[in-house]
Amino acid sequence: MFSRIKESRSLLMGLAILGVVIFHAPFVISHYKLRVIHDNLCCGVDLFLFFSGLGACHSIRSHGGKGYLKNRLRRLLPGLVPVLVLWSLLMHFLGYLSWKEFFGSITLLGWWLGQYKQLNWYFSAVWAFFLAAVPLYRLFCRTKHPVLLWLGLCMVTVVIQWIFPGYKASMLMCRAMVFLTGMLFGRLEQQKCPHENRIRLISYLFLVLGLWYMVIVYRYDGWGLGYRLGLWWYPYAIFTPGLVILVSDLAALLRRFSPMKVLMRPFEQLGESSGEILMIHMAIFKIIQYVTKISNIWWWLVIALCLIAGVCYRKFAVKRLPFS
Repeated sequence: MFSRIKESRSLLMGLAILGVVIFHAPFVISHYKLRVIHDNLCCGVDLFLFFSGLGACHSIRSHGGKGYLKNRLRRLLPGLVPVLVLWSLLMHFLGYLSWKEFFGSITLLGWWLGQYKQLNWYFSAVWAFFLAAVPLYRLFCRTKHPVLLWLGLCMVTVVIQWIFPGYKASMLMCRAMVFLTGMLFGRLEQQKCPHENRIRLISYLFLVLGLWYMVIVYRYDGWGLGYRLGLWWYPYAIFTPGLVILVSDLAALLRRFSPMKVLMRPFEQLGESSGEILMIHMAIFKIIQYVTKISNIWWWLVIALCLIAGVCYRKFAVKRLPFS
């Protein structure tokens, strides 16, 4: 199971970023079921955080805490800084950002200061998870029962949600559970856990539970339930591990056929450039939404452009930038 997840990481990241890009496109959708699918493609971010937690375990073990953080800086900042500065300058001169919001944007502090006119919350918040990963990994290494530690930490996120049920705390704590689950999987892999089949079965059960809760029950109260109880993102946290395992198992079967390997390769390339696609599509989408309105067909063309631009930016520019 763990080896399959590792092998399918790029594929899953590719599917995740494709879902996120489509989610951010403001399509006009009249069909209810299609709208439900579209509105829940945001779960791609949870796949990012799951793999961030899993990768943190292996990176900290190999490079230490400082080496891990250095690698995170080298992976994200060289590509992010040029996009962030150019987008912030343009949006300021278009009248979208004030000078205060401009500096909040380029320093990644704006979201933390309550400035929501930012490129994307993810680029500001993800550093909190990176910093927390180092002491969390030490805790996972010291315990003989990582699952119990994981349960305790997840309960802490729930308590924090109840105490601070606002948008920002809710956003961070719900995603923290996904990150913690990724770290748990990483630690169990390092311990060569002999219960992979049990983990797979439990994850599949939670996949069904999470989808049922989100689609059948949760939609009747919408975001209101989450804001009152601080639980607005937990359906995604519940089904993310099962989704990862399911796609990994299916991909392992499909790789037995050469044509399917060829078909999966474009999605793997998207996954390898997921960070660049995320930053470029958010910049382009927000500029378009600020200056004009376009039809669904044009949004599909913009999506294709963003995917290609992100892959090219990663391949031909970011790898050649200083400190990358």
